[in-house]
Amino acid sequence: MNVVPVPIGRVPTLLQSSMLMSTLQGSQSDMLTVQNQISTGQRLNLASDDPAAALGIQQLNRTISNNDQFTSNINFASSFLNTADNTLSTLTDLINQAKSIASSQIGTGSTADERTAQAQVVSSLLSRVLDLSNTRYANQSVFGGQNGTEDAFTSVGGGFKYQGSQAGQGILTPTGSEIPYTLNGNQVFGGLSSQVIGYRNLTPAVNANTRLADLNGATLAGVHPGTINVTIGAATVAVDLSQAATAGDVVNLVNNALTTAGSDASLSLSGGSIVVTGDSTQNITIADPANGQTAANLGLAGTIASTTTVTGAPLGPKITATTQLADLANGAGIDPTGIKITNGANSATISLSGLTTVEDLLNAVNNSGTNVHAEINAAGTGINLFNPLSGSPLTIGENGGNTADQLGIRSFNASTNLSELNLSGGVTPISQNVSGPTGQFIVTKTDGTTFAVTVDGIKTPSQLIAAINAATGNGTVTAALNATGNGISLTDISGGAGNLTVTGSNNFVSNGSVLGIFTTGSGGTLTGSNISFSTDDFRVSRRDGSSFTVNLTGAVTVQDVIAKINSADGNTNPATQVTASLNTTGNGLELSDASVGAGTLTVSALNASAVPQQLGILKTAGSATPGVINGDDVNPLQPTGLFSSLALLRDSLLKNDNSGIMRAAQLLDQDNSRVIQANGTVGARVKDLAGRKTDITNEQVQLKTSLSTLQDTDMTSAITQFQAIQTAYSAALKVAQSTNNMSLLDFLK
Repeated sequence: MNVVPVPIGRVPTLLQSSMLMSTLQGSQSDMLTVQNQISTGQRLNLASDDPAAALGIQQLNRTISNNDQFTSNINFASSFLNTADNTLSTLTDLINQAKSIASSQIGTGSTADERTAQAQVVSSLLSRVLDLSNTRYANQSVFGGQNGTEDAFTSVGGGFKYQGSQAGQGILTPTGSEIPYTLNGNQVFGGLSSQVIGYRNLTPAVNANTRLADLNGATLAGVHPGTINVTIGAATVAVDLSQAATAGDVVNLVNNALTTAGSDASLSLSGGSIVVTGDSTQNITIADPANGQTAANLGLAGTIASTTTVTGAPLGPKITATTQLADLANGAGIDPTGIKITNGANSATISLSGLTTVEDLLNAVNNSGTNVHAEINAAGTGINLFNPLSGSPLTIGENGGNTADQLGIRSFNASTNLSELNLSGGVTPISQNVSGPTGQFIVTKTDGTTFAVTVDGIKTPSQLIAAINAATGNGTVTAALNATGNGISLTDISGGAGNLTVTGSNNFVSNGSVLGIFTTGSGGTLTGSNISFSTDDFRVSRRDGSSFTVNLTGAVTVQDVIAKINSADGNTNPATQVTASLNTTGNGLELSDASVGAGTLTVSALNASAVPQQLGILKTAGSATPGVINGDDVNPLQPTGLFSSLALLRDSLLKNDNSGIMRAAQLLDQDNSRVIQANGTVGARVKDLAGRKTDITNEQVQLKTSLSTLQDTDMTSAITQFQAIQTAYSAALKVAQSTNNMSLLDFLK
């Protein structure tokens, strides 16, 4: 604030006036500044008024603006998540409704008509779930992940395809980190592709056109073409393979070098390796120079004695789009009969006739109209098939040959684990729930003597036969399967006058087993009736009237099932054997009866076991082929998830399939858990956003307080300052008036 200067000493009048004018102007400027502060409420009118404060104001305004945008983003994300939360709550109600339907229809209390009616209800639930899956907020798909412009799911090909993304979206915090707010469809509904993982190594043969870049190499380190040394007798020739691009180039370059050196040794290609035919008179050695690896990569390093032929280590060629189908399986090729693909309502038969390359095959599958996608696996050793449709079961079977199995893409094959069947519901042998007979039974011989047979742990006729024949005290009784193979006959040669008899002891407990021998025979012969154990899963009845039982205890794979049927007690006579194998058309198990008779090949369940139904063979052979049962495919592949579970429940209700309804109920429990978990995720995110909003609100208050301190006028101080400046200005005017009001005498002094 300017003050009125007091003239000191004698100064020129002009200087004195100038000093007074400067004081007055300074006071006016100060008053104007304070007036502006009071009228505008802003402490700074120009950045130059307080550069440090101006910089602070800029920084605070920028932070406040960022926080305002973050608050707006939080409001959007919170509303988005609230929409998701409401949708998930509705979805939980629908799942519980479906579970209630499944629970009410399990067992024998419901009729086929009742189940058909409930299937219509489930169909409507499927439609509602599809609508919920495509819920939008602000025109953005709630469950589409990062792909918010399209519906998350679409109905196609009899199934439901997820077309959103796995990645999600988020909002940025003022510090640049991201807070996710979207969910993808797989998190809530399931729906990612299930796949048929190729189980065959289709490694093709190496031919002249095989690129070195497509070889894994004998050392599994690829092939890096360089120089190799070929020693013929005492002479060594360096062969430069650095420009070789194919296996044919390698063979030609080395053979040319051998010929030039006067050797009749040669290289050729066979299967997946390079074959070296030795020189007729001398040894040859192929080796890498120092720090080289080409010979080792090519499987050629070593010495080949004269007149011998050596096959190098396998080179592991990878499958590529241009690989010839005829070269697959080390040159054995693939059966051209073809494959059958069924995906929900869509089916296609693909013949390999006319197809030349792997790319031709992939294109044929991908363009088959079944929505199935085929591709070469990451290792380049086989082919994988994917089913992107929930609720649409995929099966890959044969077209009368073994093409699918040779390609390693048969969905139901010998190596399929039983736990994978029935949409991972598996196969449950009855022996897991019940035990076999326990205790002992007594055999009374014709001479009146007896011996005891312990049956603890016995589960098959052959085990029972062995126990009888090896029992302590038995020296004359022989047990064997009867002529029809479905019971046990006992023969006693002790020579007594009585009848051979078998009775249970006091500690014998059948546990539901029927041994068929607790009777009195005729003299030394006792012929047992149909035998079954409480641990048997099913009976196979032949056309000739004979039968046998099958116990699947310990079976792990489909091949185990085939072996147990083919080697079952009473099923080893080639003339009457029922042979189990994989269906040659489509999928599933096939049973073929070699016996002759007026009957029909039939499989029936024992001990209420679900195994024959779980294997798809609980049926009677058709009239056209009374000796053949073509089992159902019980290994359909589809993405697990809510759509698939509801579709399974609907279809099982329509088929009056109790086990399918039970499986659907189990899957719905998993779906419910997934939705609950997603709901928890949403709830946690909503809470996190609410907390962040509270924090940012408190921070904004602090920032605006700091901004006000730097930017806003302190009215009390400003008014006091204005009054002081005004007083000083008034005083300066009076001084100026007094000083400048001079007469001529003042100048003459």
